[in-house]
Amino acid sequence: MTSYLNHIRACNTHDLTGFRPFRVAGDRVGWVRHALADHLARFGDVFDIGRDVVSLRETLDTFDARSEAMARVLDALVADGTIQRLRREAYPVVTAWGAEPLLKIDRSAVAFFGIRSFGLHINGFVRRPDGLHLWIGKRATDRRIAPGKLDNLVAGGSPMGCRWTRTW
Repeated sequence: MTSYLNHIRACNTHDLTGFRPFRVAGDRVGWVRHALADHLARFGDVFDIGRDVVSLRETLDTFDARSEAMARVLDALVADGTIQRLRREAYPVVTAWGAEPLLKIDRSAVAFFGIRSFGLHINGFVRRPDGLHLWIGKRATDRRIAPGKLDNLVAGGSPMGCRWTRTW
């Protein structure tokens, strides 16, 4: 029998041998698959590609310079079909929750670069004479991910400038 604890253990035993750390300004901010790292080598003005690491070039030393360079790369990755499309929703690239962002990246590319993203999830409950009752949301059947499945009442990603995060 599979328990919830087994699922938690599985989440914490991932294998990073298929990835290289992604570094910005000396800090690891994500993980890049080896195949993507090899693909990024054509952007020598943006990335330093090593056998064991992918880094944004140190010459990109400001938030704006890094963000603009990454935007150019993402446009090229969409053009060649590596990424399906951009969502035009900027996410901060940070070392930790609440830290100053090192750059911004389109939401669609966050997973490709293994960048940490944050979101907000809200559930509800009411107390009735017969006990506690949960309010449980259900996803619309036309959703791309988990259509018709149970869900949070309210949930969403935390993009740049979101009020419940820092104002950048």
